[in-house]
Amino acid sequence: MARSLPLKYIRKQRGASSQIEAMFFGQAGMLEETLDCHYYRFMQQEYRFLKHKFDLLPLDYLLYKNLRIRPSNFPM
Repeated sequence: MARSLPLKYIRKQRGASSQIEAMFFGQAGMLEETLDCHYYRFMQQEYRFLKHKFDLLPLDYLLYKNLRIRPSNFPM
């Protein structure tokens, strides 16, 4: 994640916390779904703009291993 999102890009957007958040979620591959949530659509819109501006390539969501970070009865 750190290699895919250079610190200089985060510093350039330091005045807009929503854009920084969108960069992190987008680079993590967590903005790929189609949901009917206003905030989620806003994050997708922000990330699309930043992706084009900085020529970002998002990571694959499957790279993150969520195994054993939730209780054993958590549905996956």
